[in-house]
Amino acid sequence: GAAGLARVFRVCCGVRSRKLSQTRFSSLLEKCGLLGRGAAGGGGDAWVGAREVDLLYVQVLARSGVALDDINASGMAFADFSDALVEIAQRRVAKSGGGAEALVGALEELLALIARSPLVAQGEE
Repeated sequence: GAAGLARVFRVCCGVRSRKLSQTRFSSLLEKCGLLGRGAAGGGGDAWVGAREVDLLYVQVLARSGVALDDINASGMAFADFSDALVEIAQRRVAKSGGGAEALVGALEELLALIARSPLVAQGEE
């Protein structure tokens, strides 16, 4: 649930930060099994492609009002992180042509993947 997601976010941010860097965001997606290779997910069951994730990071922060020049220094807050996960689910559903029910299912699947990641156990230590 939300508590597990917040725990994963804190673990990924590290001890000294309250925001997620672009590198840590990409690493989190990889550790949760969401990151594929290539621009468009690399086929298979990937949720987002390795090159696509960098653009997603920039787009989410820009939508939240961060100036493009400040994106690297700013980092991703928990609300931005949550928005990015919704965006990933929306893109997955758009590829399959699903509607609102498919989006809910995709979000549940995405959260289940995160819940099963080793990062959740790491946050409980």
